[in-house]
Amino acid sequence: MSWKEAVVARRAQALTGEEALGRDGRFLDPGAEAEYAEVEVAARRRTFLIVIGVIAAMVAALFPMDLLRLEGSQLASVLAVRALFLVGLLALAWQGWRYPEELDRTAPAAGMLCLVATLALTLLYGTGPDRGGPLANAMQFVFTGLIFLLLLPATRQARYLLWAAATATAVLVAVFSQNGAPGAWVFMSGLFSVGVLLIILVVAGREELLRRERFATQRQLSRLAIADPLTGAENRRAFFEAAATEMERAGRSERPLSLVLFDVDWFKVFNDNHGHATGDEVLRHLVELIRGHLRPVDHFARLGGEEFALLLPDTDVAAAEVVAERLRSALGQQPARYNGREFPVTVSLGISQWRPGEPVDAFLGRADAALYRAKADGRDRAVVAG
Repeated sequence: MSWKEAVVARRAQALTGEEALGRDGRFLDPGAEAEYAEVEVAARRRTFLIVIGVIAAMVAALFPMDLLRLEGSQLASVLAVRALFLVGLLALAWQGWRYPEELDRTAPAAGMLCLVATLALTLLYGTGPDRGGPLANAMQFVFTGLIFLLLLPATRQARYLLWAAATATAVLVAVFSQNGAPGAWVFMSGLFSVGVLLIILVVAGREELLRRERFATQRQLSRLAIADPLTGAENRRAFFEAAATEMERAGRSERPLSLVLFDVDWFKVFNDNHGHATGDEVLRHLVELIRGHLRPVDHFARLGGEEFALLLPDTDVAAAEVVAERLRSALGQQPARYNGREFPVTVSLGISQWRPGEPVDAFLGRADAALYRAKADGRDRAVVAG
């Protein structure tokens, strides 16, 4: 395996599932891509606005110089280009401030505007001996490429387009600025501009990839901090955080909040008879099946061992009992499968509805007491707390 294949394999192993990156450098999962755009790109809005503000200030500051150095139609043309350039920058600044999620398109558009305006102004001012040599004139386009390729967000396609435009204008202006200089100077100026812009493009692509990998790693760590590693359900910490939030919300809105607490019947005996690997598969099966019956607002957590909790916002105890019976029935109809064998799964469930002002321990304790009554009454049933 070559070093490149090893790097690709390591990256594929590190970034899997929702955090996997496609060939275009974007996340395969639309949700992850949208979250990255919201967190990472929108955070760069301030940089974009500062850059555009500095460029706009520089454009405005050059108006007096135009009035002193130019006259006639040349002055009118330069002033018109500068005015249009300034208006375009302000419009793009407003677009970037108002719609930060579109920055990966707005920023490259600003870069293209800078390249076109700079090229027009360079040609209008002229490329005579007193206007700088090939390298000096070409470097202003390299500088524009540096800012808009490296500092500001862009899609991969937009970055390639901007790089091609910056390279073409730098070479073009180097040729126009020969002014009797040796051809080797023009060639070296163009080659230097192309080389620097190519390095900037590679570095920009690498920086974007590193930002995405860092975001993906942080996202994975955040999810692991609140997820049960075996089943993928929320863990105990996440459950109590969700319970505190939902209890506060229910208290403000005076909407019902219910809890279904349950565990797998005879699970310890099952593990002793069939092994922990089979028991783990039963728990994964249970979580996967129950998730298919939940709403997006519900919170489903593994509290420990074979004990699970289901928090149901905007649900009274009668509706929670219906949910509990539906889940119990679904588990009874779909046994777990492992190594070609089927293993029936039953659960005992305790149900409670939150009472305004009640602490989470009391809320959970009433559901736990109902769960133990379900076990005492023969298991495989749901009991409502008194």
